[in-house]
Amino acid sequence: MEPGEKGRRKTRRSVLAAAAAFSFLASFDTSAVSIALPRIASSFGVSGESAAWIAGVFLITLSVLTLPLGRLGDILGQKKVFRLGLLIFSVGSFLCSLAESLPALALARVVQAAGEAAGLANSQGIVTREFPPEESGEALGRLGTFSAVGSLAGPALGGMLLTFANWKWVFWADLIPGAAVYFICFRTLHGKVPVRGGKLDFPGTAGFALWAGPLLFALEYGPAAGFKSPVVLSCFGVSCIAGILFVTREKKAAQPLLNLAVFRNRKLSLSVFCAFTSFASLACSSLVLPFYLQNGFAMSPGEAGAYLSVNPLVLAVSASAGGRISDRFGPEPVTLAGLLLTGTGLFLMSSFREASPLWLLVLFLSVMALGNGLFQPPNNALVMSLVTPEKYGLGGSVNALSRNFGMAAGTALATLFFRSGAGPAGSGLYSGVRTVYLSAGAVCLAGAAAALIRFLWHRKT
Repeated sequence: MEPGEKGRRKTRRSVLAAAAAFSFLASFDTSAVSIALPRIASSFGVSGESAAWIAGVFLITLSVLTLPLGRLGDILGQKKVFRLGLLIFSVGSFLCSLAESLPALALARVVQAAGEAAGLANSQGIVTREFPPEESGEALGRLGTFSAVGSLAGPALGGMLLTFANWKWVFWADLIPGAAVYFICFRTLHGKVPVRGGKLDFPGTAGFALWAGPLLFALEYGPAAGFKSPVVLSCFGVSCIAGILFVTREKKAAQPLLNLAVFRNRKLSLSVFCAFTSFASLACSSLVLPFYLQNGFAMSPGEAGAYLSVNPLVLAVSASAGGRISDRFGPEPVTLAGLLLTGTGLFLMSSFREASPLWLLVLFLSVMALGNGLFQPPNNALVMSLVTPEKYGLGGSVNALSRNFGMAAGTALATLFFRSGAGPAGSGLYSGVRTVYLSAGAVCLAGAAAALIRFLWHRKT
């Protein structure tokens, strides 16, 4: 191996290690904090719904800042903004561990979310820039693997910490490895990266925030308050007006925050839609299944968690495999197969009821996770391949936003589907769950239809 090639491979390994470590931390934090919410509510003497806004404010901040910080990565360089994001994430974790009130913890979570937004918006860009196209699918698949492992480790390690210590140790568990990874990144993520430069579109950023923030708030608050609530309707109204103004502004801006011209590429637009439907459908399952297992099958939280761990376990294996397969056969057929498998798993889950053997649950969840693992890495790689290198921050941001908005929409839809299926009195647990899974399967198949169209276009070219 030539010295130059050896150096490039070493750099690729360093970049991939840094991005994978951040993917692990981000997923670990989300899942561990979810486990800690009841303890946080008890500590501050607030209701569970109030404590849940610790997660809600995090998701809203993450979504609002992802696109601007992705654009900033295109201006200043992805590596620089990625390092800064990891530092801010660690500082936010430290502030969370010091919080003595729910508002203070919420503010600290805003800081933490800002750091995660910077990292997630630019992690795919730095990996795509370093790896050749024929290896990018496998590299992004490894990010998915580490994200799945983080989701698996969060409940396990978080539960263990909560058994022996208070909830603040969940954030210390973020801080210690986060700080260590930052110093590793400071040493490895260096070197000049060619960027176009420019300036951040502040009016566009404000318009995007006024569109995304109220919309996500309405989707988070709506299931509890009702979507006919004046607050929710007002948020939808503000979001609608801000969205129109934002699009109008971006079409005229010399250096827009979101270059809408990239969506003229039909393949990219379909890829974003596919990602949205995938995350929306899986979010439906994530919302109802824990309640179904504990209420319908009388499982303890620990038993339910053991069955729920099937998803990240299978995903950890299939995500890397999905990336390798797409590098060989192309992303279009692999993503189509992934969405079809995910949809099949969702429809199979609609038939799972209290009298069903539990091995069927493991099988059905494995089918869903296998499909998700085959879909996500190739679809991410496809989006990144459809933007030019100076727009890698935009590509990574769009991927992250499709995930965040899909999860928020899926959560809201699952609540509506469950209530409509269970009836006005809330009776009929299986009926409500079945409605959610049938609806989620239909959403996933809409994504599969888009993937099929994309595949047929690809075959014609």
